[in-house]
Amino acid sequence: MQRVLQIGAGNIGRGCVARIFSENKYEINFADVNVEIIDKLQATNNYKIEIVQDEIETQEIRYNNVIYSTDTDSFNTLFSKMNVVTTAVGPAILPFVAKNIAQAIKEKYLKNDRKNITIIACENYIKASSYLKTLVYTELQEAEIIFADGCLVFADAAIDCIVPPVTDTKGLMVRVELFYELVVDKTHIVDEALLASPNIIFTTTILAFVERKLFTLNAAHATCAYLGYYQGYTHIDAAIADPQIHTFIQSLMEKNAEILCKKHGFDIEKQLQYVAKIMKRFENPYLQDDVTRVGRELLRKINTNERLVAPIKDGLKLKVDCEILYQAVAIALHYINDHEMDTIVIQRLFNTRGKNETVSYLTGLRDYEAVTQIAADYDKISKEGITWIFQS
Repeated sequence: MQRVLQIGAGNIGRGCVARIFSENKYEINFADVNVEIIDKLQATNNYKIEIVQDEIETQEIRYNNVIYSTDTDSFNTLFSKMNVVTTAVGPAILPFVAKNIAQAIKEKYLKNDRKNITIIACENYIKASSYLKTLVYTELQEAEIIFADGCLVFADAAIDCIVPPVTDTKGLMVRVELFYELVVDKTHIVDEALLASPNIIFTTTILAFVERKLFTLNAAHATCAYLGYYQGYTHIDAAIADPQIHTFIQSLMEKNAEILCKKHGFDIEKQLQYVAKIMKRFENPYLQDDVTRVGRELLRKINTNERLVAPIKDGLKLKVDCEILYQAVAIALHYINDHEMDTIVIQRLFNTRGKNETVSYLTGLRDYEAVTQIAADYDKISKEGITWIFQS
């Protein structure tokens, strides 16, 4: 049996990644630093996921080993037995994961263990596995890097599944949507069993799929959350049911579809079908996806390589009108939540620096017209309220 080690046993790790590999007949193993989650997992060998669409269905996920990531010996031993190692921890945690993987590689090197392992970082981050590889290799000596190149593959991927938090203090149940997609770069993978997995999509153009998801689903999801928060909605399904928000989000995704089709050669009709599918997913009332959860980590979401700003950079290169993309960034910058430190930091920057300077600093944009327009849109929201967006 093929084996996968999922690093990160949170909702996405259990509800999405483990589900995908379980459906592909892999033995599931977990590693995490969260004592509460690991203790619960170690107390049993299965948990339930609720799959929600028009109704709720229950699926059981069975697993084998569960370890603490801080237990170096156990981690190294388990790592060496795996065919695939996946992560779902968030980009900010990857540097810590890299140290664990580097130690496991050092152990493999000392034992001359040349068993092939494919490493897939399932994160909302462009080329996350390549980024993880860079972090891992900074921890290795030259001989260890040469060894790792001979038996390890870091395969970039795009993972897509909405997994909202659920209140289940006693158990491990996770609620997920029916839809999921894992697209993996097959360029260097030599594991025939992995390549034969029917529930995973393999491609040689992974960047196109990563950006399709990031620019379409993730950009729209975050913007819907900010607009919903402004308008007093608690959940995404309620926000998207607002006709004005619905229209704006639809237009935003259609604009990004235009950019993606020009950049990557996607078929526009298929891309619009993808947009329609996302709108239906947002409307799912069973997910109860909280707008504050979706909108968190604002500083990362407005980073120059992230969902709201990267499409603008591509749009400018392709000479596409980016007006609605500027508005989306202005909406995000105006998200004010006293429970989110990122939003407090951003407002302090606007209060102490010029608007153009702050926009450029936060987004990494250097195009004068783009920066000026985002700052102007931000100013207009400040003066006229969010309803201005719906009238523009």
